[in-house]
Amino acid sequence: TKNNMGSYGGPDIVQDGLTFAIDAGSTRSYPGSGTAVTDLVGTNNGTLTNDVGFSSGNGGAFTFDGVDQYISQFSGDSPAGSFSISSWVYKEGTSGWYAIFSQSTQIWFGLNNNGRILAHVGGPIIQVTGAVDINKWHQCVLTYDGTTGRIYVDGTQVVSGTNLSDPAVEEFDIGRLSTGGQNFFYGEISQLLLYDGKALTTAEITQNYNAQKNRFI
Repeated sequence: TKNNMGSYGGPDIVQDGLTFAIDAGSTRSYPGSGTAVTDLVGTNNGTLTNDVGFSSGNGGAFTFDGVDQYISQFSGDSPAGSFSISSWVYKEGTSGWYAIFSQSTQIWFGLNNNGRILAHVGGPIIQVTGAVDINKWHQCVLTYDGTTGRIYVDGTQVVSGTNLSDPAVEEFDIGRLSTGGQNFFYGEISQLLLYDGKALTTAEITQNYNAQKNRFI
């Protein structure tokens, strides 16, 4: 069935601290047509903007053209303090960088050319090159515990950074850098989970990875 996250085999998605969830593979979140996207755990619903597409492959995914398409703006359940962002993405293209998640200038998380994955949490950029293949599905996760930001790819930590600063509560977008309306994602985003007040552990990130990997790999 496509109606529940984690239904593709393996353990269930981590629920503790989960405040926002959208999944193109759940008909409760997106029925396959229209512009309304429903938050599976709350009421922070969003809108597909500029004809974001839908693919039925891999159980369902939102498709982005890298030009002007994004999912706009979610106003509630925005992270501040400790948080985690967990996503399943399929990146196309090798030029520029593409935002997965953006909360104004406070938080942004995305992919660059040359397989680079990078994030900013109110302070220095943390990034690593060669972690993400193009034209392939990956679980990409950003955690922040109030001091240290960590990025994981497919359940494995690839980089960390300190001297970051707590973000303020602001609206957020999926698939573009909300400040200036740029860095539009090119490829597919199937699922995005937001944990507020909680930095997922490696074991919890691995649990989420195992819950969905059969869908994508």
